[in-house]
Amino acid sequence: MREPHPPEILRHKLIISVSTLLSLIFPMFLVLAQYKFFNFNLGFVLVQGVAAIILISTLKLKVEKNFLIFISSVFTAVILSMFLYGEMYHGTIFYYVNGLLLCLVVIAFSSSIKFTSLYRTLLIMGGGITFIVICQGAYMAVAGVELAPIKLLPVMSAQQRLWEVAPRPSGVFTEPQLYASFILPLFLLAVLKKNFIMGFVFMFGILLSGSTYGIMVIFSLVAWIFASSGRLTSFKYWGGICICVILLAAIFYTTGVFDKALEKIARTDITQGIRVAKAPLLFLEMSFHEKIFGMESTVGDFINQHISAFPWLLPYLANGSHLLDYVTGLFGLAIYYGVVPMILFLWLLIVSFIKGDKFQQGMAIIILLHSISATILFNGYFVYFFVLLFANSVDGNSKITYWNFKL
Repeated sequence: MREPHPPEILRHKLIISVSTLLSLIFPMFLVLAQYKFFNFNLGFVLVQGVAAIILISTLKLKVEKNFLIFISSVFTAVILSMFLYGEMYHGTIFYYVNGLLLCLVVIAFSSSIKFTSLYRTLLIMGGGITFIVICQGAYMAVAGVELAPIKLLPVMSAQQRLWEVAPRPSGVFTEPQLYASFILPLFLLAVLKKNFIMGFVFMFGILLSGSTYGIMVIFSLVAWIFASSGRLTSFKYWGGICICVILLAAIFYTTGVFDKALEKIARTDITQGIRVAKAPLLFLEMSFHEKIFGMESTVGDFINQHISAFPWLLPYLANGSHLLDYVTGLFGLAIYYGVVPMILFLWLLIVSFIKGDKFQQGMAIIILLHSISATILFNGYFVYFFVLLFANSVDGNSKITYWNFKL
């Protein structure tokens, strides 16, 4: 009769099976998070269910301490704001309950994911989606038509507008920025693992998508990797850069695949863009009390009350644009919750950059630049980026410290 496995062996097998499962589920997360059924986000429900199984089976929490402090400051600010203002202006109870569950997803997934198997799956999936983007871009340039993103699942009528035809390719994602957000960590991983061919493919896909955010971040990463390599005089490095530049220049001058991307970049005015420029200007206009405890109204009401300070927002106010209440992540933290959570968020990224391995340093750069141009808290980006940031060290050189809790 076969002897039962010792508890250590069983735990080890459980960890292996969980990491294998996550290497299949996690790469699909941002794609599935675009779909809703009965008002429930499919991606969120999937990862929250898997995270619950992980936490119940292991009864342990491994949390990066600055992440825990930052998240605690956000929820403390929400409670304090309700006490001071008597109303929850920025979000709903469901939003913050869902946010708490997503924090547990970050903790559970980052503790269990193994980069060896995850990298392989991400590389295959990222390469496949980028191939679709390249095919879409080529067809758009040759045929002179616009294409809609590819739907993998049925879409509710309320979401149909997100999947309409667009002038720039985005593969299976609803917009180029979402595609770029998915690909940027893969580009970073590919380059750090010296898979320069896939790194170039990912860069080409982002350039083709025309995502201003993606292009800004990818060139920031290239500059950082090059400057931090310690090989500024290396012929090999300069040769690689020259080859990439020549290839991109040849594609640019012989085809029209970059035309729509260049048109979009040329139209972008970050000094008066409702997405990027609005948040820091709103923060500067807030009272000292609001800077400490958060805005005492919705963003739309605040703009309406102070429209003289933002005359360029008058057209958006007149037509009731849904972008009026939109603020980007970094200054959005200060607008919603006061300056302390924003400072703690920056400190979290600074510590991750100082103590992290090369990949974690790059992820800190990605998250910072993302927070300047888009939302970051309690959404798909939040889970995707922070799981990758806190997952096991890619090269074993991370010095980031964690707090361990037993449930």
